[in-house]
Amino acid sequence: MRYPHLAVILLASVLAGGCLQSATLVRVNADGSGTVEERLLLTKAAVAQLTQLAAMGGEKGKPFDPFSEEDARKAAADLGPDVKFVSSTPIKTETAEGRSIVYAFTDINRLRVNQSPAAPGGMKPNPKPSTKPESAGDNLRFSLQRSATGSALLTITMPPFKMPTDSMPGGDAGGATSPEQLAMVKQLFAGMRIVVAVQPAGRIIKSSSPYVDGQTVTLLDVPVDQLMNNEAAFGAVQRAKTVEDLRAALKGVPGLKVALDPEITIEFTAK
Repeated sequence: MRYPHLAVILLASVLAGGCLQSATLVRVNADGSGTVEERLLLTKAAVAQLTQLAAMGGEKGKPFDPFSEEDARKAAADLGPDVKFVSSTPIKTETAEGRSIVYAFTDINRLRVNQSPAAPGGMKPNPKPSTKPESAGDNLRFSLQRSATGSALLTITMPPFKMPTDSMPGGDAGGATSPEQLAMVKQLFAGMRIVVAVQPAGRIIKSSSPYVDGQTVTLLDVPVDQLMNNEAAFGAVQRAKTVEDLRAALKGVPGLKVALDPEITIEFTAK
């Protein structure tokens, strides 16, 4: 999903030498209801830089919170027409600050989850979003049906994999990157990580995803540092023309998990 402040957040975190970590977990029941749990973190250096920028351009006397509960409540509408805000808990660690947010939905068929954060402010913007939410380019779409055996069959339509660095200035996404640009990319996106996973309630019978750990099916786990530090893989991703090219390019990057098939299926039972 996207927060009103997210472009500013990413820009400021870049200036501060720290970046966003975003983890989204979709928990789904056999009847199609469930929750979306989000965990968003920024380094304390990034938060400090944000606060300084907000003081220069924000409303006087109004405290600035890059992950405010107000924004979290408003973001429920981005997830779908029947999604409700449930709770919001601030997070503070020795090195980072952020928020853990829980939303509830009644029908996963109407749920939409955006796989990537918005582009940093001042950098190349994302393509203009469609006026139809169901065709938004970065959204995961879900379809839950009953199989012939009575189990639940969840189908997830995956958007094409897009590098978190595609919103970098200078050249179109997918273009060649010079050594100088790559050095800048590494600095700007240091520490960034994006995770999206699904956790059905009950027992997983089978899944087409190669990343199943117990009850959790990972759709996306991109530790950007690992990809940036593998210059051969990064270059191969930029040159990739097909899904198979991408699969070969990403193979062997430590910690990186990306479900590249256009659809991922999960069959599970309620018990």
